[in-house]
Parts: sequence; C-alpha cells; structure tokens
Amino acid sequence: FDTAFLVHAQHTQAFIADRATLGAAAQIAGTIVAGALLHRYPLRESALRTAFALVALAGVAMLAAYPWVDSVPYLLAAPAVEGFGAAGLTVLLCLALVRDAHVHPLLAALPSMAIMLGTEFGLELLQMAFAAASAIGLDATKAYAATFAAQAGVAMLVPLLLLVAARSGRAVHPARGS
Repeated sequence: FDTAFLVHAQHTQAFIADRATLGAAAQIAGTIVAGALLHRYPLRESALRTAFALVALAGVAMLAAYPWVDSVPYLLAAPAVEGFGAAGLTVLLCLALVRDAHVHPLLAALPSMAIMLGTEFGLELLQMAFAAASAIGLDATKAYAATFAAQAGVAMLVPLLLLVAARSGRAVHPARGS
C-alpha cells in the first residue's frame, strides 16, 4: 500500500521503481550482513536478532510516517531501512527454525507458511482494510494510515507467535539443552 500511496501523492513511476530497487538492494545487504555477523559471532545470535528487529522496527516507524513526510530522501530511506532489518531478521529466524526442526518437524514449514500468509491472505486482508477505511469516510491519507497500522499489527504478531512456539517447545523438550 505504500506504492499506492506514492501514486496517490503523484510521485513518478521512475521514483517508485528506483525506490523499490533500493529497498531490494537493502534486503540483499541485510541478508549478507546477517550471515556474515552470525558467522563471525555465532554466540551472539540472540543479540543479532534483537538488533535486526530494532532496525526493522525503525523502518516500520518510518514507513508509518509516509502520509506526513514528503521528503524524497526520507521516502527512499524508509523501505531501505525496513528491508535491511527485516531481511537480516528473517535469515536469523529461519536459521533458528530450521535448526529446531529436528524436534518439531513442522517448524521447518513456518517460513513457507509465513510467506504464503503474507502474500496471499495478507494482501487480501489489507485490501479489505483499505476498502473498509475508505467506506467509513476516511480520506486517502487516513485510509492508508489505517491499512498500514493493520499491516504492522499482523507483522508484529508473526514473531510473537514464533516466540510462543519456541518457548512452548523448550517446555516440552527440556532435555535438548535449550
């Protein structure tokens, strides 16, 4: 919905494409940096997850401010910051899930399920949230903000569910040394 907002705010297609390219490059960088840091500091995995989560959260906060900030550098930086943090966090979470899959085989499927829910189910829900916000009379800026709040809420829910699953796995399998 950030692209829809940028179109609504009359930014050019070239700007939107350049912004997407920069965001994708930041995701690749986040993936590489997370892998490199984990290789260099394997015992600091938890601290690395926290750091990448904070970077992603800062990016999400920047994205949430779109309707009120119309600065080109800011609009370019926001998806790059969020993408860098989210990509690094994704690498670290997927590693933890795959590592623990021997105890709970379905854990290995969680990244696939999250992708499917995020792209298919999530997009449909966000379209419904935008339509509902528009239907109750919110202008485009407020409808965008409501949709973004729904998107951020769902995005925050997934790591919480993974944390709960990880903690319940430890309670069930205390002998595995976690």
